[in-house]
Amino acid sequence: MKNILLAVTGLSPQVITETLYALHQSSRHVDAIHVITTRDGKEKIFAELFSGGNGQYYKYLDEYGIDPASIDFSYRNVHVITDEHGIEIPDIAER
Repeated sequence: MKNILLAVTGLSPQVITETLYALHQSSRHVDAIHVITTRDGKEKIFAELFSGGNGQYYKYLDEYGIDPASIDFSYRNVHVITDEHGIEIPDIAER
């Protein structure tokens, strides 16, 4: 059975690496990460966690000797909520 971390983030994507750390400390392995977020949250994840392969997510993996290929987490695992027209919603949407 695959262990999938499902995270909901806004403008604080470090919750993902903090959760990975806590799970690692409990000897719990994560096979995949999926994130539900907003347009602004996606931009923060791409800029801070991924950052062209040099972001905080990759630094975390390197620090703990985790092979990046062992966890399915990439741009395609970031799911953005959209409005009724398919437009990604910002962090706070007025209705």
